Amino acid sequence: MSPTVRFVRPATTLTPETVALAPSDQFIIRNFVSTILCFKLDINASIEGVITNLHQGLANTLVELPFLAGTLVPESEERCTKQVNIPEDAGVEFKVKDLRHKSGSAMYDFDELIKCGFPPSVLDFDTLVHGTLIPGLEPACLTMQANFIQGGLLLVFHMHHAVMDGSGLFSLFECLAKHTAAISRAQIISSCDLIQDECLDRTVLFSGPALRQMIEYPGFRPAQEHSWAAKADASKLMARLIIQSEDLTAKRVNKSWWIIRPNQLRKLQEEVMSTDRNSIKMTLSSTLSALFWRHISLARKMHESKVEYSGLTTVCDFRSRLDPPLPPGYVGNALVFARARLLVTELCSDEPNTLYKIASSISESVNWWDSERIQGLLGAAEGTDMRSVEWDSDTHFGPDVQVTSTMSASSPYSIDWGQQLGNMQALRFPTGAFYDGFVTVLPRLPDGSIEFVLNCGSEVFTELKADKEFTRYASFLCS
Repeated sequence: MSPTVRFVRPATTLTPETVALAPSDQFIIRNFVSTILCFKLDINASIEGVITNLHQGLANTLVELPFLAGTLVPESEERCTKQVNIPEDAGVEFKVKDLRHKSGSAMYDFDELIKCGFPPSVLDFDTLVHGTLIPGLEPACLTMQANFIQGGLLLVFHMHHAVMDGSGLFSLFECLAKHTAAISRAQIISSCDLIQDECLDRTVLFSGPALRQMIEYPGFRPAQEHSWAAKADASKLMARLIIQSEDLTAKRVNKSWWIIRPNQLRKLQEEVMSTDRNSIKMTLSSTLSALFWRHISLARKMHESKVEYSGLTTVCDFRSRLDPPLPPGYVGNALVFARARLLVTELCSDEPNTLYKIASSISESVNWWDSERIQGLLGAAEGTDMRSVEWDSDTHFGPDVQVTSTMSASSPYSIDWGQQLGNMQALRFPTGAFYDGFVTVLPRLPDGSIEFVLNCGSEVFTELKADKEFTRYASFLCS
Protein backbone atom coordinates (compact mmCIF):
# COMPACT_ATOMS: atom_id res chain seq x y z
CA MET A 1 0.00 0.00 0.00
CA SER A 2 1.51 3.32 -1.10
CA PRO A 3 1.58 6.24 1.35
CA THR A 4 -1.60 8.29 1.14
CA VAL A 5 -2.61 11.66 2.55
CA ARG A 6 -6.25 12.44 3.17
CA PHE A 7 -7.55 15.84 4.18
CA VAL A 8 -10.07 15.01 6.91
CA ARG A 9 -12.84 17.59 7.16
CA PRO A 10 -15.07 18.05 10.23
CA ALA A 11 -18.16 15.81 10.17
CA THR A 12 -20.38 18.90 10.14
CA THR A 13 -19.57 22.18 8.43
CA LEU A 14 -17.81 24.66 10.69
CA THR A 15 -18.60 28.35 10.73
CA PRO A 16 -15.47 30.21 9.59
CA GLU A 17 -13.98 32.09 12.53
CA THR A 18 -10.82 33.41 14.11
CA VAL A 19 -10.00 32.12 17.60
CA ALA A 20 -8.05 34.42 19.91
CA LEU A 21 -5.33 32.61 21.83
CA ALA A 22 -4.97 33.27 25.56
CA PRO A 23 -1.88 35.00 27.00
CA SER A 24 -0.67 31.61 28.27
CA ASP A 25 -0.80 30.32 24.68
CA GLN A 26 1.31 33.26 23.50
CA PHE A 27 4.29 32.83 25.84
CA ILE A 28 4.61 29.07 25.42
CA ILE A 29 7.42 27.90 23.14
CA ARG A 30 6.24 27.92 19.53
CA ASN A 31 7.21 24.51 18.29
CA PHE A 32 5.58 21.23 17.34
CA VAL A 33 5.10 18.39 19.80
CA SER A 34 5.17 14.96 18.15
CA THR A 35 3.72 12.08 20.16
CA ILE A 36 3.56 8.41 19.18
CA LEU A 37 0.84 6.12 20.52
CA CYS A 38 1.78 2.45 20.06
CA PHE A 39 -0.99 -0.12 19.51
CA LYS A 40 -0.76 -3.88 19.09
CA LEU A 41 -2.90 -5.22 16.24
CA ASP A 42 -4.26 -8.72 15.82
CA ILE A 43 -2.86 -10.61 12.86
CA ASN A 44 -6.33 -10.61 11.29
CA ALA A 45 -6.99 -6.91 11.88
CA SER A 46 -8.45 -5.04 8.93
CA ILE A 47 -6.05 -2.21 8.10
CA GLU A 48 -8.68 -0.51 5.95
CA GLY A 49 -11.17 -0.82 8.79
CA VAL A 50 -8.77 0.80 11.26
CA ILE A 51 -8.09 3.65 8.83
CA THR A 52 -11.79 4.23 8.19
CA ASN A 53 -12.58 4.30 11.91
CA LEU A 54 -9.75 6.77 12.60
CA HIS A 55 -10.78 9.02 9.70
CA GLN A 56 -14.39 9.14 10.83
CA GLY A 57 -13.37 9.49 14.47
CA LEU A 58 -11.14 12.44 13.58
CA ALA A 59 -13.94 14.07 11.57
CA ASN A 60 -16.21 13.93 14.62
CA THR A 61 -13.39 15.09 16.92
CA LEU A 62 -12.92 18.24 14.84
CA VAL A 63 -16.54 19.17 15.53
CA GLU A 64 -15.77 19.09 19.27
CA LEU A 65 -12.31 20.67 18.94
CA PRO A 66 -12.70 22.87 15.86
CA PHE A 67 -9.54 24.93 16.41
CA LEU A 68 -7.46 21.84 15.58
CA ALA A 69 -8.74 22.08 12.00
CA GLY A 70 -7.28 25.57 11.68
CA THR A 71 -3.92 27.20 11.13
CA LEU A 72 -1.88 29.63 13.22
CA VAL A 73 -1.77 33.11 11.70
CA PRO A 74 -0.45 36.49 12.89
CA GLU A 75 -2.65 38.50 15.24
CA SER A 76 -0.53 41.50 16.21
CA GLU A 77 2.65 42.24 14.26
CA GLU A 78 3.60 44.73 16.96
CA ARG A 79 3.49 42.16 19.77
CA CYS A 80 4.23 39.12 17.58
CA THR A 81 1.14 37.28 18.81
CA LYS A 82 -0.78 34.50 17.08
CA GLN A 83 -4.40 33.44 16.57
CA VAL A 84 -6.11 30.46 14.98
CA ASN A 85 -7.85 30.86 11.63
CA ILE A 86 -10.61 28.33 10.91
CA PRO A 87 -11.63 28.74 7.24
CA GLU A 88 -14.66 27.24 5.56
CA ASP A 89 -12.55 24.43 4.12
CA ALA A 90 -10.75 23.66 7.42
CA GLY A 91 -9.46 20.18 8.18
CA VAL A 92 -6.49 18.02 9.19
CA GLU A 93 -4.04 16.19 6.95
CA PHE A 94 -3.94 12.48 7.85
CA LYS A 95 -1.15 10.43 6.29
CA VAL A 96 -1.09 6.63 6.17
CA LYS A 97 2.08 4.55 5.71
CA ASP A 98 2.29 0.78 5.40
CA LEU A 99 5.66 -0.28 6.80
CA ARG A 100 4.77 -3.92 7.40
CA HIS A 101 6.93 -5.26 4.61
CA LYS A 102 10.03 -3.23 5.35
CA SER A 103 12.82 -5.58 6.38
CA GLY A 104 16.09 -5.32 8.21
CA SER A 105 14.97 -3.20 11.14
CA ALA A 106 13.28 -3.99 14.45
CA MET A 107 11.49 -0.68 14.01
CA TYR A 108 8.93 -2.34 11.78
CA ASP A 109 8.03 -5.25 14.09
CA PHE A 110 5.79 -4.51 17.09
CA ASP A 111 6.91 -7.51 19.17
CA GLU A 112 10.58 -6.59 18.68
CA LEU A 113 9.89 -2.97 19.56
CA ILE A 114 8.04 -3.81 22.76
CA LYS A 115 10.86 -6.14 23.86
CA CYS A 116 13.39 -3.31 23.70
CA GLY A 117 11.04 -0.68 25.14
CA PHE A 118 10.22 1.22 21.93
CA PRO A 119 13.60 3.03 21.92
CA PRO A 120 13.43 6.60 20.55
CA SER A 121 16.63 6.03 18.58
CA VAL A 122 14.72 3.88 16.06
CA LEU A 123 11.52 5.95 15.98
CA ASP A 124 12.71 8.07 13.07
CA PHE A 125 11.03 11.48 12.80
CA ASP A 126 11.24 11.72 9.01
CA THR A 127 9.70 8.26 8.58
CA LEU A 128 6.92 8.39 11.16
CA VAL A 129 5.83 12.03 11.38
CA HIS A 130 3.72 13.94 8.85
CA GLY A 131 5.06 17.45 9.14
CA THR A 132 8.17 19.51 9.58
CA LEU A 133 10.32 19.89 12.66
CA ILE A 134 10.16 23.68 12.48
CA PRO A 135 6.82 25.51 12.05
CA GLY A 136 6.29 27.53 8.88
CA LEU A 137 4.75 30.99 8.72
CA GLU A 138 1.14 29.73 9.01
CA PRO A 139 1.44 26.19 10.38
CA ALA A 140 -1.40 23.73 10.80
CA CYS A 141 -2.49 23.21 14.40
CA LEU A 142 -2.47 19.44 13.90
CA THR A 143 -1.40 16.79 11.42
CA MET A 144 -1.49 13.02 11.94
CA GLN A 145 0.16 9.92 10.56
CA ALA A 146 -0.81 6.26 10.96
CA ASN A 147 2.18 3.93 10.53
CA PHE A 148 1.22 0.27 10.18
CA ILE A 149 4.06 -2.06 11.15
CA GLN A 150 4.22 -5.81 11.53
CA GLY A 151 1.78 -6.59 14.34
CA GLY A 152 0.95 -3.03 15.29
CA LEU A 153 0.19 0.62 14.65
CA LEU A 154 2.27 3.70 15.51
CA LEU A 155 -0.21 6.58 15.54
CA VAL A 156 1.53 9.96 15.51
CA PHE A 157 0.08 13.32 16.54
CA HIS A 158 2.03 16.38 15.33
CA MET A 159 0.54 19.27 17.31
CA HIS A 160 1.54 22.90 17.58
CA HIS A 161 2.23 23.75 21.23
CA ALA A 162 0.59 27.19 20.91
CA VAL A 163 -2.89 25.64 20.95
CA MET A 164 -2.52 22.91 23.61
CA ASP A 165 -0.34 21.77 26.49
CA GLY A 166 0.23 18.17 27.59
CA SER A 167 -3.07 17.91 29.47
CA GLY A 168 -4.87 19.35 26.46
CA LEU A 169 -3.19 16.80 24.22
CA PHE A 170 -4.47 13.98 26.44
CA SER A 171 -7.96 15.48 26.10
CA LEU A 172 -7.49 15.16 22.34
CA PHE A 173 -6.52 11.50 22.79
CA GLU A 174 -9.67 10.89 24.85
CA CYS A 175 -11.88 12.68 22.35
CA LEU A 176 -10.51 10.89 19.28
CA ALA A 177 -10.58 7.52 21.06
CA LYS A 178 -14.19 8.09 22.14
CA HIS A 179 -15.32 8.76 18.58
CA THR A 180 -13.15 6.05 17.02
CA ALA A 181 -14.48 3.47 19.49
CA ALA A 182 -18.08 4.56 18.85
CA ILE A 183 -17.59 4.24 15.08
CA SER A 184 -16.03 0.78 15.47
CA ARG A 185 -19.02 -0.41 17.50
CA ALA A 186 -21.72 1.51 15.60
CA GLN A 187 -22.65 3.41 18.76
CA ILE A 188 -24.01 6.92 19.27
CA ILE A 189 -22.29 9.25 21.74
CA SER A 190 -24.53 11.03 24.23
CA SER A 191 -24.39 14.83 24.29
CA CYS A 192 -23.37 14.69 27.96
CA ASP A 193 -20.18 12.87 26.93
CA LEU A 194 -19.06 15.67 24.61
CA ILE A 195 -16.46 18.27 25.59
CA GLN A 196 -18.19 21.13 27.37
CA ASP A 197 -17.98 24.67 25.98
CA GLU A 198 -16.22 25.92 29.12
CA CYS A 199 -13.26 23.66 28.31
CA LEU A 200 -12.78 25.57 25.05
CA ASP A 201 -13.25 29.07 26.47
CA ARG A 202 -9.88 30.86 26.37
CA THR A 203 -11.44 34.27 27.07
CA VAL A 204 -11.46 33.62 30.84
CA LEU A 205 -7.68 34.03 30.83
CA PHE A 206 -7.81 37.60 29.52
CA SER A 207 -7.72 40.09 32.38
CA GLY A 208 -6.37 43.23 30.70
CA PRO A 209 -2.79 44.62 30.71
CA ALA A 210 -1.13 44.69 34.14
CA LEU A 211 1.28 47.18 35.73
CA ARG A 212 4.06 44.63 36.23
CA GLN A 213 6.21 43.29 33.41
CA MET A 214 6.62 39.62 32.50
CA ILE A 215 10.31 39.67 33.42
CA GLU A 216 9.32 40.44 37.02
CA TYR A 217 7.79 36.96 37.28
CA PRO A 218 9.70 33.70 37.80
CA GLY A 219 10.64 31.86 34.65
CA PHE A 220 11.18 34.87 32.37
CA ARG A 221 14.02 37.27 31.55
CA PRO A 222 14.78 39.82 28.81
CA ALA A 223 15.49 38.06 25.54
CA GLN A 224 19.12 37.80 24.54
CA GLU A 225 20.17 38.52 20.98
CA HIS A 226 19.76 35.42 18.77
CA SER A 227 17.87 33.55 21.48
CA TRP A 228 15.80 30.97 19.59
CA ALA A 229 13.33 30.60 22.46
CA ALA A 230 12.27 34.23 22.03
CA LYS A 231 12.05 34.35 18.25
CA ALA A 232 8.59 33.98 16.83
CA ASP A 233 9.27 34.06 13.10
CA ALA A 234 10.10 30.76 11.45
CA SER A 235 13.30 31.80 9.64
CA LYS A 236 15.14 32.94 12.78
CA LEU A 237 13.82 29.99 14.76
CA MET A 238 14.97 27.61 12.03
CA ALA A 239 18.45 29.12 11.90
CA ARG A 240 18.90 28.99 15.67
CA LEU A 241 17.56 25.44 15.97
CA ILE A 242 19.87 24.22 13.22
CA ILE A 243 22.86 25.73 15.01
CA GLN A 244 21.72 24.28 18.33
CA SER A 245 21.01 20.90 16.75
CA GLU A 246 24.53 20.76 15.31
CA ASP A 247 25.89 21.76 18.70
CA LEU A 248 23.88 19.06 20.43
CA THR A 249 24.96 16.47 17.88
CA ALA A 250 28.59 17.45 18.32
CA LYS A 251 28.25 17.11 22.08
CA ARG A 252 26.21 13.94 21.69
CA VAL A 253 23.03 14.78 23.50
CA ASN A 254 20.71 11.81 23.69
CA LYS A 255 17.13 11.07 24.64
CA SER A 256 16.70 8.20 27.09
CA TRP A 257 13.68 6.58 28.74
CA TRP A 258 13.70 5.55 32.39
CA ILE A 259 11.17 3.91 34.65
CA ILE A 260 10.46 4.19 38.38
CA ARG A 261 8.67 1.06 39.54
CA PRO A 262 6.28 1.07 42.53
CA ASN A 263 8.83 -0.47 44.92
CA GLN A 264 11.45 2.09 43.86
CA LEU A 265 8.95 4.90 44.33
CA ARG A 266 8.20 3.72 47.87
CA LYS A 267 11.92 3.67 48.68
CA LEU A 268 12.33 7.18 47.32
CA GLN A 269 9.42 8.61 49.29
CA GLU A 270 10.63 6.85 52.45
CA GLU A 271 14.12 8.26 51.91
CA VAL A 272 12.82 11.81 51.52
CA MET A 273 10.75 11.60 54.70
CA SER A 274 13.11 9.47 56.81
CA THR A 275 15.01 12.28 58.51
CA ASP A 276 12.16 13.91 60.42
CA ARG A 277 8.81 12.23 60.96
CA ASN A 278 7.27 15.61 61.81
CA SER A 279 8.38 17.20 58.55
CA ILE A 280 5.83 18.46 56.04
CA LYS A 281 5.16 15.75 53.50
CA MET A 282 6.54 16.53 50.06
CA THR A 283 4.44 16.08 46.92
CA LEU A 284 5.39 13.31 44.51
CA SER A 285 6.20 15.92 41.87
CA SER A 286 8.64 17.79 44.15
CA THR A 287 10.21 14.52 45.28
CA LEU A 288 10.88 13.38 41.71
CA SER A 289 12.18 16.79 40.68
CA ALA A 290 14.57 16.78 43.65
CA LEU A 291 15.92 13.40 42.55
CA PHE A 292 16.48 14.60 38.98
CA TRP A 293 18.01 17.95 39.94
CA ARG A 294 20.46 16.48 42.45
CA HIS A 295 21.68 13.60 40.32
CA ILE A 296 21.94 15.49 37.03
CA SER A 297 24.04 18.05 38.94
CA LEU A 298 26.25 15.28 40.33
CA ALA A 299 26.55 13.67 36.89
CA ARG A 300 27.57 17.04 35.45
CA LYS A 301 30.30 17.12 38.15
CA MET A 302 29.18 20.60 39.10
CA HIS A 303 30.66 20.18 42.57
CA GLU A 304 34.07 20.06 40.85
CA SER A 305 33.38 23.18 38.78
CA LYS A 306 33.42 26.88 39.61
CA VAL A 307 29.65 27.17 39.23
CA GLU A 308 28.13 28.40 42.49
CA TYR A 309 24.38 28.12 41.87
CA SER A 310 22.00 25.93 39.90
CA GLY A 311 18.37 26.57 39.06
CA LEU A 312 15.43 24.24 38.55
CA THR A 313 12.47 25.27 36.41
CA THR A 314 9.26 23.38 37.16
CA VAL A 315 6.55 23.65 34.52
CA CYS A 316 3.34 23.98 36.58
CA ASP A 317 -0.23 23.32 35.50
CA PHE A 318 -2.33 26.19 36.89
CA ARG A 319 -5.83 24.88 36.09
CA SER A 320 -6.63 24.18 39.74
CA ARG A 321 -4.60 27.13 41.08
CA LEU A 322 -6.85 29.85 39.68
CA ASP A 323 -9.80 31.17 41.68
CA PRO A 324 -12.25 30.23 40.30
CA PRO A 325 -10.38 27.24 38.86
CA LEU A 326 -10.35 26.30 35.21
CA PRO A 327 -12.20 23.09 34.37
CA PRO A 328 -9.83 20.09 34.53
CA GLY A 329 -10.59 19.46 30.86
CA TYR A 330 -9.55 22.94 29.70
CA VAL A 331 -7.74 22.25 26.41
CA GLY A 332 -5.51 25.33 26.00
CA ASN A 333 -2.13 26.04 27.56
CA ALA A 334 -2.37 26.53 31.33
CA LEU A 335 1.27 26.55 32.40
CA VAL A 336 3.54 28.77 34.48
CA PHE A 337 7.21 28.34 35.35
CA ALA A 338 8.39 27.98 38.95
CA ARG A 339 12.07 28.69 39.66
CA ALA A 340 14.06 27.22 42.53
CA ARG A 341 17.71 28.14 43.06
CA LEU A 342 20.24 26.41 45.30
CA LEU A 343 23.94 26.41 45.97
CA VAL A 344 25.72 23.59 44.16
CA THR A 345 27.18 22.55 47.51
CA GLU A 346 23.62 22.05 48.81
CA LEU A 347 22.57 20.03 45.76
CA CYS A 348 25.61 17.77 45.92
CA SER A 349 25.78 17.43 49.71
CA ASP A 350 26.07 13.97 51.28
CA GLU A 351 23.94 15.01 54.26
CA PRO A 352 21.10 12.49 54.89
CA ASN A 353 18.34 15.11 54.53
CA THR A 354 19.59 16.58 51.25
CA LEU A 355 16.74 15.30 49.08
CA TYR A 356 14.18 16.65 51.52
CA LYS A 357 15.79 20.10 51.52
CA ILE A 358 15.89 20.15 47.72
CA ALA A 359 12.25 19.05 47.50
CA SER A 360 11.27 21.74 50.03
CA SER A 361 12.91 24.40 47.89
CA ILE A 362 11.03 23.15 44.84
CA SER A 363 7.71 23.09 46.71
CA GLU A 364 8.22 26.69 47.85
CA SER A 365 8.83 27.82 44.27
CA VAL A 366 5.70 26.02 43.03
CA ASN A 367 3.47 27.22 45.88
CA TRP A 368 4.50 30.83 45.19
CA TRP A 369 2.13 30.72 42.22
CA ASP A 370 -1.29 31.57 43.65
CA SER A 371 -4.31 32.79 41.69
CA GLU A 372 -3.47 36.48 42.05
CA ARG A 373 0.09 36.05 40.76
CA ILE A 374 -1.01 33.84 37.87
CA GLN A 375 -3.58 36.42 36.81
CA GLY A 376 -0.93 39.11 37.16
CA LEU A 377 1.39 37.24 34.79
CA LEU A 378 -1.42 36.72 32.28
CA GLY A 379 -2.18 40.44 32.40
CA ALA A 380 1.49 41.31 31.96
CA ALA A 381 1.68 39.02 28.93
CA GLU A 382 -1.20 40.87 27.28
CA GLY A 383 0.97 43.98 26.98
CA THR A 384 4.27 42.29 26.07
CA ASP A 385 6.06 41.88 22.76
CA MET A 386 6.69 38.12 22.78
CA ARG A 387 10.07 38.66 21.11
CA SER A 388 11.30 40.65 24.10
CA VAL A 389 11.22 37.81 26.66
CA GLU A 390 12.58 34.30 26.97
CA TRP A 391 12.60 31.47 29.48
CA ASP A 392 14.92 32.08 32.41
CA SER A 393 16.74 28.76 32.32
CA ASP A 394 20.29 27.86 31.27
CA THR A 395 19.84 24.18 30.51
CA HIS A 396 21.82 24.17 27.26
CA PHE A 397 24.95 22.64 28.80
CA GLY A 398 24.53 25.16 31.58
CA PRO A 399 23.99 24.59 35.29
CA ASP A 400 20.18 24.43 35.20
CA VAL A 401 17.56 21.68 34.89
CA GLN A 402 13.96 21.85 33.68
CA VAL A 403 11.20 19.39 34.60
CA THR A 404 7.76 19.14 33.04
CA SER A 405 5.15 16.61 34.11
CA THR A 406 1.80 15.28 32.96
CA MET A 407 1.32 13.02 35.99
CA SER A 408 -1.81 14.94 36.95
CA ALA A 409 -3.43 14.31 33.57
CA SER A 410 -5.74 11.35 33.07
CA SER A 411 -3.76 8.29 32.01
CA PRO A 412 -3.85 7.62 28.26
CA TYR A 413 -3.25 3.94 29.04
CA SER A 414 -6.80 3.55 30.33
CA ILE A 415 -8.39 4.95 27.16
CA ASP A 416 -10.38 2.48 25.06
CA TRP A 417 -9.96 3.04 21.31
CA GLY A 418 -12.58 0.48 20.32
CA GLN A 419 -12.51 -2.76 18.40
CA GLN A 420 -9.19 -3.74 16.80
CA LEU A 421 -7.17 -0.99 18.55
CA GLY A 422 -8.16 -1.53 22.20
CA ASN A 423 -5.77 0.22 24.61
CA MET A 424 -2.40 1.65 23.65
CA GLN A 425 0.71 -0.19 24.82
CA ALA A 426 3.20 2.67 24.97
CA LEU A 427 3.61 6.43 24.52
CA ARG A 428 6.82 7.63 22.92
CA PHE A 429 8.44 10.62 21.22
CA PRO A 430 10.37 10.34 17.95
CA THR A 431 14.14 10.59 17.54
CA GLY A 432 15.77 13.91 18.33
CA ALA A 433 16.99 15.80 21.40
CA PHE A 434 16.99 19.60 21.19
CA TYR A 435 17.45 20.24 24.90
CA ASP A 436 20.07 19.35 27.45
CA GLY A 437 19.02 19.02 31.09
CA PHE A 438 15.34 18.55 30.28
CA VAL A 439 13.13 15.92 31.96
CA THR A 440 9.57 14.98 31.00
CA VAL A 441 7.56 12.91 33.49
CA LEU A 442 4.70 10.93 31.96
CA PRO A 443 1.41 9.62 33.41
CA ARG A 444 1.52 6.47 35.47
CA LEU A 445 1.55 3.11 33.74
CA PRO A 446 -1.25 0.64 34.54
CA ASP A 447 0.95 -1.07 37.18
CA GLY A 448 1.69 2.23 38.95
CA SER A 449 5.15 2.71 37.47
CA ILE A 450 6.26 6.13 36.25
CA GLU A 451 8.23 6.67 33.06
CA PHE A 452 10.31 9.75 32.42
CA VAL A 453 12.27 11.00 29.42
CA LEU A 454 15.72 12.48 30.00
CA ASN A 455 17.55 14.70 27.51
CA CYS A 456 21.18 15.15 28.50
CA GLY A 457 24.74 14.94 27.26
CA SER A 458 26.21 11.50 26.67
CA GLU A 459 28.76 11.91 29.47
CA VAL A 460 26.00 12.85 31.93
CA PHE A 461 23.94 9.90 30.69
CA THR A 462 26.86 7.53 31.29
CA GLU A 463 27.37 8.92 34.80
CA LEU A 464 23.68 8.52 35.67
CA LYS A 465 23.64 4.89 34.53
CA ALA A 466 26.57 4.22 36.86
CA ASP A 467 25.13 6.24 39.77
CA LYS A 468 24.12 3.60 42.34
CA GLU A 469 22.01 6.02 44.36
CA PHE A 470 20.10 7.22 41.29
CA THR A 471 19.58 3.72 39.87
CA ARG A 472 18.28 2.56 43.23
CA TYR A 473 15.19 4.64 42.47
CA ALA A 474 15.13 4.71 38.64
CA SER A 475 15.90 2.01 36.07
CA PHE A 476 17.18 2.71 32.57
CA LEU A 477 14.76 1.46 29.93
CA CYS A 478 16.03 2.41 26.47
CA SER A 479 17.55 5.17 24.35
